Amino acid sequence: MPVKRYVRRNIYRWHRVTGLIVALPILLWSVSGFLHPVINSFKPEVSNGMLPTSVINTNKIHISLQQALQQNGIAMIHNFRIVMVDSCYYYQIQQLNNDTLTYLNCNDGKLIKDGDPWYASYLAQRYLSEPIQKDKSNKSHSHEMDGDITALATNFHTATFFSKPKVTDVELIKNFSKEYKSSNVLLPVYRVNFDRTDGIRLYIETSTDRLATAIDNKRAWFIDFFAIAHTWSFLDGIGGAKNAILGIISLLCFISSVLGFFVYNIINKKKNSSSAKAWHRTLGNVFVLTTALYGISGSWHAFHKLSEKSEKAIVADRSQFSAEELNLCLGDFGKYINANEKLANVSIVKINGESYWQLFISKGKDKQKKYVNTNTLAELDGGDIEYACSLACNFSGRAFHTITHKKGLNGFTDRYTMMNKRLPVVEVVFKGNDRYYVETATGHLSTVTNSYDKAERFSFNNFHMHHYWEAWFDDYGKAMQKTVLISSTLGLLLLAISGLSVYAIKRSRTPK
Repeated sequence: MPVKRYVRRNIYRWHRVTGLIVALPILLWSVSGFLHPVINSFKPEVSNGMLPTSVINTNKIHISLQQALQQNGIAMIHNFRIVMVDSCYYYQIQQLNNDTLTYLNCNDGKLIKDGDPWYASYLAQRYLSEPIQKDKSNKSHSHEMDGDITALATNFHTATFFSKPKVTDVELIKNFSKEYKSSNVLLPVYRVNFDRTDGIRLYIETSTDRLATAIDNKRAWFIDFFAIAHTWSFLDGIGGAKNAILGIISLLCFISSVLGFFVYNIINKKKNSSSAKAWHRTLGNVFVLTTALYGISGSWHAFHKLSEKSEKAIVADRSQFSAEELNLCLGDFGKYINANEKLANVSIVKINGESYWQLFISKGKDKQKKYVNTNTLAELDGGDIEYACSLACNFSGRAFHTITHKKGLNGFTDRYTMMNKRLPVVEVVFKGNDRYYVETATGHLSTVTNSYDKAERFSFNNFHMHHYWEAWFDDYGKAMQKTVLISSTLGLLLLAISGLSVYAIKRSRTPK
């Protein structure tokens, strides 16, 4: 039998069989996909999406970092920052292989007991709270922090710039979970629960002051529902086979949509069909492109995950510094800071074996970093790029001369998307087009991509999530992207229901 005749004879049956196989998955995917942009439009109520950049007042720092470390018997550290709680400054100390940070008062060097959960509570309260006028009547500060951490979070430093909702629980999160998923990227974080009717909890990364995510009871319900209906978390126990199943079914969805288009528009052109068939034909023609794109991009995305580790290892700089070499004098940095610039923070890094003070400079809304040699006090030109290249070479095991491109990124791109969370980063490209994205503020490797990763990410972002609208229309792109997502997933849902109706009617009319 000629191939063309064989295909014409069997294509309707192939469309019906593949359609029945993917009907239930499409119902699950379309309902959860429809709700995804809707639910994301109603995020938990957080007053401040970002906290304003603080500026170091050197007049309030009365003990040096070196003295504070020696006073508390701390010989080695990985890094440090200076953080401010209300009007009091603290050295925030990071040590290798320690998930919690240490806090030393910049006034007298005293160790703050349970400082890390206390600071997480303070940050979470600021994210949730509206600013209020400072209470000037209370000028006393207590540094003895004994007792329950939730009480400390609300009672410590009563002279505040903001209202303080009541904290009910603070917990260190070291691993991703059903609620705090790997898509949030940041670890370790603190989960801070509040006494609110919506049950809101904030996940805070204390080493950067970042809000990783905010989840209330409604969002938690949707996270569970989306995990079951869209990413099929009920199959997590079978490992990589889950992604293989998702990939195969998504591919069948693509095949079914293409077969259906040929059946109703090329092979069978009769228009005098039943109302159910007419609706199915119309919906299929209207949504054939988005349905096919959902299927092929979803399939590629699922198969691509087979080559990835289920949980990526956290890769970061692991330099250490002794207290003896941390002779920090903030007054030395005045000549590196221009009149319209302010020192927001300072830390220490190693670049090609040499130690540098890493200065965080605030210039209005713009932020930059400067690098000053700890021994010679000479500024390193292009220090941020140089530091990123040094880290990328360490992470990759490649030589510096194999770097073909390096560039700082202050925003997300089609290569480095929002799913990576970290910004700003430096993009370092090696021969062979492997791209390393390094966050110089923390020394973390954000992600590594190659040409294949780039193609798959482009496919998923544009064919599955329709982010191209945001690139085409700056002001209205997000709204248009959500409109396309909602309408196309609703159309896919109706397409699946109408297809099942056609099959049910056919079955009811078939003699037993």
